[in-house]
Amino acid sequence: MVYDAARFNAYCLATPDWQEKPFILVPNLAVEVVSPSDRLSEIYRKAGLYLEDGVQIVWVIDFKRKTVGVFTPTGDIQTLHSGDILSGGAILPQFTIAVSELFG
Repeated sequence: MVYDAARFNAYCLATPDWQEKPFILVPNLAVEVVSPSDRLSEIYRKAGLYLEDGVQIVWVIDFKRKTVGVFTPTGDIQTLHSGDILSGGAILPQFTIAVSELFG
């Protein structure tokens, strides 16, 4: 999970005992890695729930298929393959990586 620094700092200031409580700040970006026992449909459902909760981007990394699914609140799902570049968009504007690098 990735949190915007300003939102994270505001949360910490507003919740002085945040380290002793369950963390309830919705991340800006969530990453879900598909394990061999996962059903892809269940992971996609989970990504949708993250978006409903306010997450701005969800990356679903699938090592078996060597793809990255990029989910956004608009409902669009972009599937990236080995020749594509994964970008952090507005959340991580300086971040880019070739999808092929994720899978070695």
